[in-house]
Amino acid sequence: MTVGKLRYWLSFIIASVAVFFFMNQFDLFDKNIEKLLFTMSKEINKNTPYQLDQFTILDSTTAYKNTIVYKMTIFNVNIKDSEMGFVENKLFLTARNSICTEECTKETIFKGAIFKYMYSEENGKHLFSFTIDSKDCLEMLKDDSK
Repeated sequence: MTVGKLRYWLSFIIASVAVFFFMNQFDLFDKNIEKLLFTMSKEINKNTPYQLDQFTILDSTTAYKNTIVYKMTIFNVNIKDSEMGFVENKLFLTARNSICTEECTKETIFKGAIFKYMYSEENGKHLFSFTIDSKDCLEMLKDDSK
């Protein structure tokens, strides 16, 4: 599987899980973001660790204040140091595009939620992390209007 396919499926699955929980479990307008993200994290963690595909495991989530953190492990993939920036950028762009275009996650981000993704190797070595917030969505919209 190529890096491109890996990033596509990772982002698709993560966004799908988030959308599922937002749409089916929570009322976005009656709860504040902190409580919403805490409940979302708690529900997701009932099914973790969860193997997303042949290369990625969602180990757990954590919510604090207005941030939900997805802790991910990438396995069976040897990412060279020279490729790390490329892989991180592609995963960021894919996750951002999904989160910023899905109605329920887009609404949540514009109410102040932050989505953080932390990627590690099987041995626990941290690879990279990134966050997505409203300014990232606004930047995406600005780029799309050009």
